[in-house]
Amino acid sequence: MKTILFGILTASIAAKAAIFPQPLESWMRSEMARTSQNRVVNVTSCADFTGNWKGECEVSGSKFPADLQITQAGSCTLITIAKEVISIGSLETRSHSHPIENGAIAISGSYTTGWSEDGSTLQLKGVGQFRSLKDASMGGAAQFDGKMFLEGDKLNLGIEIAQTKSTCVLSKQ
Repeated sequence: MKTILFGILTASIAAKAAIFPQPLESWMRSEMARTSQNRVVNVTSCADFTGNWKGECEVSGSKFPADLQITQAGSCTLITIAKEVISIGSLETRSHSHPIENGAIAISGSYTTGWSEDGSTLQLKGVGQFRSLKDASMGGAAQFDGKMFLEGDKLNLGIEIAQTKSTCVLSKQ
């Protein structure tokens, strides 16, 4: 079963995403300023996503199995998704490279995380750039938005990059 991280799902989407023609530096500054205004950091309680989750993801009509391990330990300020430790409310910059169909893709970006006002949804907003390691002409700047929430006994994860959407529905094991 394929292990899925935000980064792997991001790579799958970025491989199919449109690119933005704006100058990268100024666009990233304006997007990070805009998205950081909408995040909620301090909530009195929040959803606990802790567990081993298995299910299916879909990116542009292609479905694949996924599994995900999350550790939260009751904290609303720190979450570990697979092996990525995320400090909720901080601005983080990460770089990843992932295999994709017929090659690989490199992603570099900055993002913020925060809770919805009621603490039920973890939100991810960011900007970055991606590049195909096989075809240098494929790539560019992209904005991404993600949400993770529980619906009954299912973990729902959705990420949108440059108007390309993906969803995952996972069950606790």
